[in-house]
Order: sequence, then structure tokens, then C-alpha cells
Amino acid sequence: MAVAAAHIREALDAVAGLAGQPTIDACNIYTGRHDNSRSLSHQIQSIIGGPTAKAFSTNFASIYAQVGDQRVAPNNLYAADDAARQYAEQLSIDAGFAPLYIGPLDPGARLLEDGAGLTRALAAQLGPFFYRYAPTREF
Repeated sequence: MAVAAAHIREALDAVAGLAGQPTIDACNIYTGRHDNSRSLSHQIQSIIGGPTAKAFSTNFASIYAQVGDQRVAPNNLYAADDAARQYAEQLSIDAGFAPLYIGPLDPGARLLEDGAGLTRALAAQLGPFFYRYAPTREF
């Protein structure tokens, strides 16, 4: 799911058959929060009721076509419920990214959302970019 935070409820109300389904939240927060949930992922989960992951929110869709051209696979940071990890990881791999699990949905989803300001600040200097985190032995 990737919609403006203010339109999450509206977007989900427009789709039938989602109850209990696994969901990958790629939404970012650019304005104030519109409900009292711990994160946008938690808001989505409260509506759908299925396992949820936060993924793809720290990558730039405008350069997805270039993922396969990179020397090494860029990372896709994600946080997830245990039951949603397999979906976020497989979709990341299928898209050409190296998935990097940062922990459970709580607190991970909020950490990714709160880090969006840093991502935007870096993009203001670099333009859309890929990133890779790795242990020192891999550099």
C-alpha cells in the first residue's frame, strides 16, 4: 500500500476483500499524523487486521528501473510482524533489493517513518539514491 497518509482510511474503504490479508505498507509521512496509531503501518493493520510490514518507504520509486544496474543490490529496509516478514523479504528480492530487517513492526515502522526527514535531506543533496548497509567485513 502506497498512498498519502491522509488518505489511508479512504483508500482502504474503497477496496473489498482485504480483511486479514498480509499488507506491505510503503506510505510515508509528510504531514501530521491523522490518527492515534503508533505508525502508519499500525493504522493500516488496525483496518485490515492481517500481518503487516513496513517496506519500500526509504527507497525512491523514480529509480526502481535502475536497481538491476547496480554493482551490488541496494538495501530495502523493512520492519515486520513475524507473519509478514516472508512477504516483505520476498518482494524485496523480487524487486532486486537486498532486504534488511530492522526488527518488529513496533517500533520499527515508526523508526522508518521518522527517518523520512533524513532521506529527504539526503535526496536534496544527492538526488534520488540507493543505499547499502553492510558489516565492515563486506567493505
